[in-house]
Amino acid sequence: METVRLRRIYKNVGPYLTDPRELFLVVSIETQTLLVCTNDAIVDRYDASTSRFGNGNRENSLKTPLGFIASGRSFGAGAPRDAFSGTARIRAKTGTTVPPQII
Repeated sequence: METVRLRRIYKNVGPYLTDPRELFLVVSIETQTLLVCTNDAIVDRYDASTSRFGNGNRENSLKTPLGFIASGRSFGAGAPRDAFSGTARIRAKTGTTVPPQII
């Protein structure tokens, strides 16, 4: 992702960050990547998969949503990097849904 585009994204996201050095995530639909960013720099890059139904914001459409999404809280802060590997397979249902806050 070119620096100019990333700077524009940071300009929009920046007001919602509590610290200017705070990390934020960017999902690129066109390159199928998840970028871990800070300020206007990419810290890390991961392969990602977006919906085969395209993108859009209609509820229950199974499409990849567009825009900014802020999480209400983070889980595992300060835990070792590999502490949660494989948790998707052993996660238990609690009946609690944590909805994203759409900005």
